Amino acid sequence: MKKFFALTIAGVMMFSVTGCFDKQEDTGAAEKTAAAEEKTEAETEAEPDGEQDVMTYMSPDGYQLRYDPKNVESVEIDEHTENFVYIGESAGTSMLTVSYIDGKQPEEALYELTESWGEQEDLARTEGLFPGTDDKWGFWRIQSDSEGGSGLYQTAIAGEYNGGVLMFEIIEHMGDDEEMNTAVSDTLSGIIDSITYDNFEPQVMYEYVPGEYSQTDEDNKGYHISLNEDHTGTAKLDEDIPVFWGSYELIAADRGNTTFEYSIEGDDLYLNYNGDWLSFAKE
Repeated sequence: MKKFFALTIAGVMMFSVTGCFDKQEDTGAAEKTAAAEEKTEAETEAEPDGEQDVMTYMSPDGYQLRYDPKNVESVEIDEHTENFVYIGESAGTSMLTVSYIDGKQPEEALYELTESWGEQEDLARTEGLFPGTDDKWGFWRIQSDSEGGSGLYQTAIAGEYNGGVLMFEIIEHMGDDEEMNTAVSDTLSGIIDSITYDNFEPQVMYEYVPGEYSQTDEDNKGYHISLNEDHTGTAKLDEDIPVFWGSYELIAADRGNTTFEYSIEGDDLYLNYNGDWLSFAKE
């Protein structure tokens, strides 16, 4: 089976949701961040033969990305947009575009980008922790090529970022060589995985969600939902269930990412639990 970036990044996203229930400190993260911040795009690590090994792109919008110039060419489109074009062997053009879009919301920006991809209902949609963070939320749109098609795969990831949207757009052309396809996918996903931020300000689009919500059913059994600002929480129903919360679902990562649909109207939270809609009042 071919390994495609569109599927890989979705899997990585869901893994990050699961992994965040492990509260052990990642001792390497701070070191990686510090190392990236010490570099500029002109400063590189070098191999013994003197060839450039790693370069760091420093965005004026406050984030950094690392890439291998032997496999990737960095091209500035404008002050807020950078292309990372794969220059190794591939079946066609494959690249990552990273953009900062001021004054928009993630799903608005995603629609504007993906409306040319085809019918919106044909796109895979998911959400989870935004790349490079353990407390910020992002949205995915994935277009997978059909059998016998052009080999084109597209993925877009967007999250609210410092008054606007940070967007990753991945375009890949895949062929019959699985090893070659994997090299393309690993290279582009590695660039995204390398991202660090100077100051990722709190996201505000769902600032009304965090809080404590309580409900008592007909049998006087107290149910409670606690949602934290970092998108973690606990649903105390028939048992305590650790969850992540997104725009419309609570995700129980320790139960294979089982989801519970929810909505908030005013100070009330409504949860679909086993087919019944339960009402919870915000404390």
